[in-house]
Amino acid sequence: TAELLRRGYTDEHVMGILGVNVLRVMREAEAVAERLQRTRPPSPTLIEHLDGR
Repeated sequence: TAELLRRGYTDEHVMGILGVNVLRVMREAEAVAERLQRTRPPSPTLIEHLDGR
């Protein structure tokens, strides 16, 4: 972020770049989740067991 500002990008441009990256990551995560849901059954493990409680 600091480097983009140093290179003359405006705050608005930097926020746009960051927003686009967040959306890209969210789309990729969603695609992975969909693929896993098609290839694996749901886990019977409870979150409490994963947390060590």
